[in-house]
Amino acid sequence: MVKDSERYGRKLKYIKSKLPRRNFYTMHEFFLVCPYSIDELKIPNRSRDIMQWRQLGMAWACLCGMSIVEAGKTFNKDHATVVYSQEMLVYALDGFHPMLMEKLQDVIDCVEIAQHASNDQNTNVIISSRQIEKLLRKKYERLTKMST
Repeated sequence: MVKDSERYGRKLKYIKSKLPRRNFYTMHEFFLVCPYSIDELKIPNRSRDIMQWRQLGMAWACLCGMSIVEAGKTFNKDHATVVYSQEMLVYALDGFHPMLMEKLQDVIDCVEIAQHASNDQNTNVIISSRQIEKLLRKKYERLTKMST
């Protein structure tokens, strides 16, 4: 019989195996891309966009080293919701939730900007600024869609 803690650990290992190799993840990377503030994500709103960003945020918080209880408290949810959000992220990585995968890809792009390293400092600055510009343009497009 498989314990729940082992099943939970396997989900995180699977998610980490699909993401770019990194020693640590931070919530700062998530909130650079997320069009909502932490206060907006805490509100019990069931609109698809907010809900998917909240799910991604809870799963990302666990990747950052938070326990499932801490991640749930951060977003005013319980631990079961965090486990469910990790399941949804696994489904997205397997190709079953394209909208959630698109949001995850934006966060992964932000991680890759932070990881990008070249021998030439000017090249790093140019590549990073272009990637950040692309991410900000996507975030602006999402915000304008929501306001209309």
